[in-house]
Amino acid sequence: MSSLVIELPGAPELESELGEARLVPGPKGDAATVAVGTVMKGSVPEVTNVGTASDAVFDFVLPQGDPGPGLQFDWDGTELGVRVAGQAEYEYTDLRGPAGPAAALISVTLAANGWVDGEQTVENALFLSSGRAYLVCAASGSEAGYAAAGVRALDVTVDGEMTFVCESAPVGSLNVSVLSLEVSP
Repeated sequence: MSSLVIELPGAPELESELGEARLVPGPKGDAATVAVGTVMKGSVPEVTNVGTASDAVFDFVLPQGDPGPGLQFDWDGTELGVRVAGQAEYEYTDLRGPAGPAAALISVTLAANGWVDGEQTVENALFLSSGRAYLVCAASGSEAGYAAAGVRALDVTVDGEMTFVCESAPVGSLNVSVLSLEVSP
């Protein structure tokens, strides 16, 4: 079987040689895409298109480089020092976060005979009615009595005072721990 090859000249030459023939641009085609497929380690670098001519997906084979010098670490309080093996100086970064809210632990005793109509108020200058939040719990050894009496603390509404209420008067005195935390108004 024989083949026929026709060579066409460029556009300006085509127009002049074919007389009335005109080249008309066709509709705009879809944009081509390029994506990275797999990247693997090998001994010889290689790139292969596993997609199509208009939707290319390139798989890469890359040789592994020589190992680097390695890193050395030093810990100094809240600072971490890092240096490349063989270097004389560590570069330190302080890993300490911002200061947390100011806190105070307040220990109070709820006297067994201090309950009046299911309430007892204790005084401490650290109780403030604004700018503080309080976490209240029974201290070690008072947990059972605190729970059995249904004791709970009320919000601080008067500076220097915290009021506790109970469902039933505790049998003995109770030790209570109050964590006072600074909060933004």
